Order: sequence, then structure tokens, then C-alpha cells
Amino acid sequence: MVDISAIKLYDGTTQLGSTQALNTTTHKASFSGINWTIPAYSVKYLTIKGSIGAVGTATVGNSIKLGIYAATDITASVTPSGTFPIWSNSMTIAGISVGSLFVNKRTSPATTTILSGAVDQEIACWNFTASTTEGFSVRSIKVSQVGTASREDLGNLKLKVSGVQIGSVIDQFDSSNRANFDLSSSPLDVIVSATKVVCAFADIDAGIWTGRTAKFEITQYTDVVAYGSNSGGAVTIALSDAAVYVKQTGNKMTIGQGTLTVAIDASENPSTQTYVRGTTNRLITALKFSTGSVEGARITSIRLTLADTAVATDISNVSLWDGTTQIGTASVIGSYATFGPGIN
Repeated sequence: MVDISAIKLYDGTTQLGSTQALNTTTHKASFSGINWTIPAYSVKYLTIKGSIGAVGTATVGNSIKLGIYAATDITASVTPSGTFPIWSNSMTIAGISVGSLFVNKRTSPATTTILSGAVDQEIACWNFTASTTEGFSVRSIKVSQVGTASREDLGNLKLKVSGVQIGSVIDQFDSSNRANFDLSSSPLDVIVSATKVVCAFADIDAGIWTGRTAKFEITQYTDVVAYGSNSGGAVTIALSDAAVYVKQTGNKMTIGQGTLTVAIDASENPSTQTYVRGTTNRLITALKFSTGSVEGARITSIRLTLADTAVATDISNVSLWDGTTQIGTASVIGSYATFGPGIN
């Protein structure tokens, strides 16, 4: 058959089994091992789809019907009933041209470190570009996570266009590290010759202390479902007019944590010397607290330890200073002087 190929079965947006071709003699496509379950007292709807041949292959004016010819064509745990054959309506092949939808990853957002516990982080973006033939209505987009982060590390997944969310928020990736955004109730429209930038966002789980990465991609051409605004048919996405689709993976985002380094401040720390008994406000130690480039830090509590040969009664009125600003006082109890919580 040259008019139609790539026959598929769907339960909603989920494809059942693999894509099949029509037998050129029997004009049948057989699907085995689909394992489609219909619970008791319920109804499910099976959708049959196919790809119409290109110009020069399909015959304009030919009509196409797909359906189930006989009850014996169904293998199930119970004997199916119904009036067979069950056919679709006739679909006539038109002579208009079908456009192309190109999907390409963007260079931004660039590779960077995102903080554990951060929310609404931009992970990856793609260009959705309609060809000069027709615009498209994008009905679903499937995003996969191929970094080392687990599905529990990333949540509140969402897509945005120009900062506006499209589709619903997905709690987390499924067991295959995929998230399918159903846009059928409010499709993303890409007009002819135009580009829409689609970006994926996620919240990062708090408490991640090991180096993990997030990388989002649109893996297969079947991960985007779109229909032509003129032709009305589903389109297979591509990279360009001359290139078939290959996976488009965003840049690697490393899940990191802020750092705080404490060391002696060599420029301010006093040298070894003798202090006279009864003198006050003597500088004992100068410390330097340094943060990394990822984030700042707020210190709420510090505990100092009394060392060497001194005892608690040898020292009193221990105070902390940030430059010339006093930020807390404490008394030595045992071998410790504790400041905070709440020193800020």
C-alpha cells in the first residue's frame, strides 16, 4: 500500500505495541503482545492512526478506511461481541502539501551548577520551528531525564514559553525517567515560518550532598505530537529539511551545594605573646570565613573551644566581632563559649 503506512494503536496518548505496516495482500496490520487491559465495568477507547504517503506516492482522491474486520481478529481473555466489520469513516487523500516541524536544542541555558533545594530552575530549552508550508498545533511533548540524578531528585516539572507555563505541572519523572506533557486541551500553536522556544523547568530536591547531574532531552521523533494547521495530519518532527531527527539534549546541570571555609586570618591573628592579668578586650583569635561562588551563607551559631593550659576562670566576657561591629558575647562554660543561635 502506497497511500498509508506506519499504522499505530493508541490508548489516549499512549501507543500500544509497535508500529506496523499493512500487508500488501491482505491489507491487514497485525499487533501482537499489546497487553491492553480493560477493567470490569469500564470503557476504553482504541485509536488507530497511520501516515499518509507523500506527494508522488499517495494517490489524490483515494479513500482510506481502517477498522476491525471480524471478532476473530481480536485475541482476548473473553470472546468479544459486536457487529463486525467495524470501520472508520472514509478519509480522502487531498493534494495539498504537508509542512515540516523542526525541533532543535538551544545553547542556553548554559552548563552551570544549580543548588540543591532550588525551585523553578530552567534545565533545557528547544526551538520549535514551522516550515514555510504550514503552521502546527503541538499536542504533546515528552521530555526525558538522562543525567545521573534520580527521579526523586527532581520535581514539579513544567514547560514554559516566554515565561508562561504550558500544560500541567508533573510531580516527577516516571519510572523510565520520562515526563509526558499533554497539551491537547490547550495546544501550543506555531504559525508558519515562526519559532517558539519551549523550556523545561524543575525543582531540585533539598539535601543532595553528592555530585549529581540533570540533563533533559527530547529523545525520539515520536516524543512530539503535532498536527498541521492546513493539512490536519500528524507530522514527524525533523532537525531540518535535510536532516532527520536525532535526540536533542540540553546542557548538563550539576546539582551542587554552597561552601563555607574557615581558616585563621593571618593578617589579623595576633602572634604568640603575653597578656597582663586584669586587662580587657584582648584579641585572642582572628578567623576568616569564606564562601564559594555558588551562594552565600548565614551563620547563626558558633562554638569556640578553650585550649592550651588555660581554664574557664582565666578568661571572661568573650565577644565576637565582625570588623569593628560586635555581634555577640558569651561566657566560658567548661571548655566552650557558645554564641547563638541568632548571631546573624
